[in-house]
Amino acid sequence: MTRSCDRHYSCSFFGRENRVVTLKLIRYSMLLVLVPLGTFYFMFYVIFNKDKDLLGWCGIAAVIATNVVLMSYVVMAWNEKREPAIDRTTKIP
Repeated sequence: MTRSCDRHYSCSFFGRENRVVTLKLIRYSMLLVLVPLGTFYFMFYVIFNKDKDLLGWCGIAAVIATNVVLMSYVVMAWNEKREPAIDRTTKIP
């Protein structure tokens, strides 16, 4: 008896085993876009009050925000509990 996941690729990302990991990846991918943009515009419009001479500092703040999001993803992935691997070579009775 074969499982439906063994025959099709449709459940590779959103299968039972990978759903949580895929949702975390999507969440952090959105954060990698939104947090630096938000940081850049917040620094430009609120902190520096549209002063174009200080535009470089807004970019530096956006780069720092990107690195913070990346480091938080790495730390979250590093601290994630590992589940035992499923042996797909043995047949299920």
